[in-house]
Amino acid sequence: MIDFCAPRLIVRLLLFCVVLCLGWADALASDRFWSRHIIRHVGMTEGLPSNFVDDICRDELGFIWFATGGSGLVRYDGYSYVTYDCSNTPTMRSNFVRAIASDAFGHIWVGTDRGLCCYDGRSERVDSVMIRDKNGESLTDGPIIR
Repeated sequence: MIDFCAPRLIVRLLLFCVVLCLGWADALASDRFWSRHIIRHVGMTEGLPSNFVDDICRDELGFIWFATGGSGLVRYDGYSYVTYDCSNTPTMRSNFVRAIASDAFGHIWVGTDRGLCCYDGRSERVDSVMIRDKNGESLTDGPIIR
C-alpha cells in the first residue's frame, strides 16, 4: 500500500526548514543582533600596556581585567586602561600577573609569580594577601597560576 501523505509531509518539513533558515539569516543580518555582540581586538596599539596577556576576566561592573606578563594588572572600561603595577601600586607583589578571578563582593583576585594580591573595587586598592598554614609557613609567597 502506498502512502500519499509522506511526500506532503516532506515538502512541509522542507518548507518549514527554509522559513526557519530565512528567519535566522534575517536575525543575523539585523543591527539588533550585532549591537549586543561586539568583538574587538585590543593590543598595544589600542593602549594596552602589553601584548603578553595570561588571563582575562570580567567583573560584576562590566570592567575587563587583563593579567599581563610584565605590565601588572590592567582594567579596561571599553575606552581607557588603568594599570596597577609595582611602580604605582607598592602592594603589588609583581608585574608578572599569571591568573585573575572576580568574586561577588567586587574583589579581583590576582595571582602573580611572587604571590597573591586582592583588588578591592570599593576602595580601589590592591593589597597583598598572606595565608599561612598551621606551622606558620606562607602558602601564598610562591607563584600563583591557574
